[in-house]
This record gives sequence, structure tokens and C-alpha cells, in this order.
Amino acid sequence: MQAAGGDGHLRDPGSYFHRPSIAEWLAYFEPAADASRPEADILATIFRAAIAKGSGDTSMFGLRLQRHSFDFFVQKLAVLHPERSSDLQRIEAAFGQTLFLHLTRLDKVEQAVSLVKAEQTGLWHAAPDGTELERTAPPSAPVYNSDEIRTWYEGRVPTGGVARR
Repeated sequence: MQAAGGDGHLRDPGSYFHRPSIAEWLAYFEPAADASRPEADILATIFRAAIAKGSGDTSMFGLRLQRHSFDFFVQKLAVLHPERSSDLQRIEAAFGQTLFLHLTRLDKVEQAVSLVKAEQTGLWHAAPDGTELERTAPPSAPVYNSDEIRTWYEGRVPTGGVARR
């Protein structure tokens, strides 16, 4: 998904925090960084690198964050900004003034099928022409699994703006 910035240039918000893992974030952004430093220092390094990567040569940063990544993401923001008392304050301390766009599918069965397929195949985002935009695992064929779809639908697909667990 691309979004237009205030200057008319297109941005491509990345899923920089897709997997809930500091080790994976660090390996992606700063593979040579010392992982034995205090967690807050490591997180500061990761967030600085994410902002630099996601801003390019502009002052606008875009981030795509899916629900399954959110809890871990805000827990780590609390480590990075313990002086802030809310998730919003921590997000704005890390990224500056923030605008949220909440996108969701109206068809929750379709969303559950899509999520299961993404987990199975490792392909989370593809362009209309089929070009892979975000892959988290080596390619694998999807297999129909009604139990997995039901699990996603009943417990993890947001309904009414709230994810049930």
C-alpha cells in the first residue's frame, strides 16, 4: 500500500515490526549491533533505524502494523519510553505527531482465510501484479485447514474494532 505525503510524494509504509522479536528487529536494522547492551539502548537503535529507513529523504515516516504485532510493539515502546503513561504518548514520543489509519476487511471469514494462508505460505503482502512485497518465511503451499481458519475467526480476527483472545 502506498500513501501520499503532504508534499505529494508517495510513501510505502513498511511492516518493520511485523514479527514480535527484538532479535529479528535488530538483525534486520543493525545486524552488527551489540545485542548485549541494555534493552532500552537496543530498542533506541532499532527505532532510529526504522525511522531512517521508513522516512527515506523526507521528514514523513509511515508504518504498517498488524494487530498480532501490536501488543509486543507497545510493550517495547514502554521499555523505550517508561516516562510516558499511555500507548499513544509512547508512540508519539518515538515517532512524533501521529495519524492512525485503521484498515480492516468487512468479511471476517475472508480475513481469517487470508491470515491462515499468509501464515502457511509466508507471503503477507503482494502487489497486484504478483510481485512479493513482504515475505516472512520461505515459500510453502497453502493447505486448507478449517480448524486454523475457525481459530483465527473465533479468537484472533478483530470484530467491532476489538481483537478477541
